[in-house]
Amino acid sequence: MALEDYNRVEWKDGTSPAINAANLSVSEYGIERVTKAVQVLEDNPYTLPPATEANLGGVMIKVIDNGDGTFTGEIWT
Repeated sequence: MALEDYNRVEWKDGTSPAINAANLSVSEYGIERVTKAVQVLEDNPYTLPPATEANLGGVMIKVIDNGDGTFTGEIWT
């Protein structure tokens, strides 16, 4: 699942875009897609093949949900 580029909305009081169901649903859809993508990364960390003279592999990367709306990561060999 490829994520599209994020286009930030500048919300300002009393001006367009309106805060309504249609506009808020766009934000909710984006949050849902990013959440699902992070869950896939958490459940399936990517591991490179072991290092050899010709390959520097052996690196593992994992994304961690801190539970407060932020994420951190771990990288190890």
